[in-house]
This record gives sequence, C-alpha cells and structure tokens, in this order.
Amino acid sequence: MSGSRLIVLAPSKPDAALAQRIAAVLARADHWPAAADGGARVYDDLFAITPTGWPEAALTRQIDAGDAEDRHWLRADPAHFRAEMANVRLMGCGAQTLRLDLDEAQALVAALAPVFGDEGFELSAPVPGRWYLRAFASNAVPDFPVMAPPDDAIGRDIFELWPEDPIGRRWRRLFSEAQIVLAQHPLNRRREQAKLPAINGLWFHGAGRLPRRVDSPLSAVSTPDPLLRALAQQAGIALIDAAGAADRNGHLLFDLRNDATPLPSLLDAWDSGRVTELEWRSPAGRWLRKRWHRWRFWRR
Repeated sequence: MSGSRLIVLAPSKPDAALAQRIAAVLARADHWPAAADGGARVYDDLFAITPTGWPEAALTRQIDAGDAEDRHWLRADPAHFRAEMANVRLMGCGAQTLRLDLDEAQALVAALAPVFGDEGFELSAPVPGRWYLRAFASNAVPDFPVMAPPDDAIGRDIFELWPEDPIGRRWRRLFSEAQIVLAQHPLNRRREQAKLPAINGLWFHGAGRLPRRVDSPLSAVSTPDPLLRALAQQAGIALIDAAGAADRNGHLLFDLRNDATPLPSLLDAWDSGRVTELEWRSPAGRWLRKRWHRWRFWRR
C-alpha cells in the first residue's frame, strides 16, 4: 500500500477497541460534516455518471443477470410494510432483511406477473432480494416513477414519498394490486406461521438504463454492495478482496459498512506509514487524515 490513498466506508458499530483506534487516527484529520439534507450515498462523489443520474436498476441488473443492454429498468423489490391508522410504513426490503430465498421469490413473481404483464411490463427475480421490471417493447421509454432508495424510505410513511402526479397515481394503483395478490398468496401464510415478516408489497426505485460512461478516480474497490460493484464494473475499476489488498497501491475504496473485519489491517497499514492518506466516510461526515497532520500536536 505504499503511497496509496484509502477511502473507508465506515462500519456502523465498531467494537470499543477499534473505535478508540479510529478516534486516535482521526483526531488530527480535516473534517467535513454531512450535508443537512442527508440521503446521499457516501460514495456519490466518487463516480461521474453520463448521462447524470443514478440508474440503480440497470446497474444492478447487469451485475445480477448481465442483460441490462440498452433497456429501461425499474427495481421492484420485495418488501414488508406496516399499516397504521393513517399511513403505511416501509419496515424492511430485500432478501437478507426478510429472509427470502430464490424459490420463494420466484413463486411470488409468478403470481404477480399478470398484474404487471397487463400493463406492458415483465417482472423477474434473478436474485431473491432484487426484482426487476422492464417494458415488453424494447424501444419504449416507460413512465417509471421516481422513488427514494429503500435505505432512505425505511420507517417513513410511503405515501409522503409517493409522487402526486398521473405517473405516481398509476404506480400507486399497481402497488395496491400487487398487495392484494401477495396478501392472498399461501407463501405469506406459511411465513406468518413461521414468525417471518410477510412479503406484502413491492418498493419501486432506481429507474433508468445503463450509463453511457462512468468515470472515477478509484483504482480498486472492495465491497459486497451490488450497486457499488456495478459502478466499479462500468468504470473499469478492479474489484478486490479486502483481505488480499495489503500490497496494493493507488486510490482504494474499502466498504466496511457491514463488516469491519479488515479494519485492523488497514489501520496497521496507516500506523506503519504504508498509506499516504486515509479518508473516513460515514453518514455523520468525512474525515481526511494525511501524514503531515501528525504535526497538529494541539489536537488529541
């Protein structure tokens, strides 16, 4: 890692010993607080997408099935909603949260297919937690809704997020029709008996088609995140295993949001002087530590 710059997407809850080491490293770093409006991905600025936008559905479809091509895609992910007196809240989304396997996903997709087929869309589930819609007509530009990513919608009243326009009303109707089919599906009755959350709706998001170009200053990325992997693939960036990256140089991104296991070795690389710059990114903000910052002796 000699001469390298590391960007670390921070784990949410490092253990006490790691938290202490992190605090010691960042005490003398430059710091930029998170934007007040929040919601942006912590790696947004590392990728320049042409045309502009974040077509998550097309990007992850290419990773999941390799057939995104020049088609328009929409994510229609399996989700669990909680109905309350005056609203409906998104409580969980995706296979890992809902403990959904591929056979279950495909059974539900088969039941839902006519709902969307009648509207001119094909529903498919190449992986359990990421479902996709595309228009049957390859040259069509479908009127997909513009919706928030699930991470930004969790716990919120979904109809506060729903567009109040003809497109939004159409997809709200499709959402309701899908809910009726799912409520009647025997799989959900079995899930409820097993104390698992019902798959009682779909969350639509990420509309678009593959970018013509993705640029990035990164030279390698270590991440399990399918969207981040897809962006790296489109930008021609190497995907690496964090455990085997100790001798790499360049501008490296390590996504530790869900697994802090590689963090001690990265901090060891910093302590040994093999890293020129260490950037720490979390929802709370960004910290940049450079070698010369050690002279900021007034910071502890």
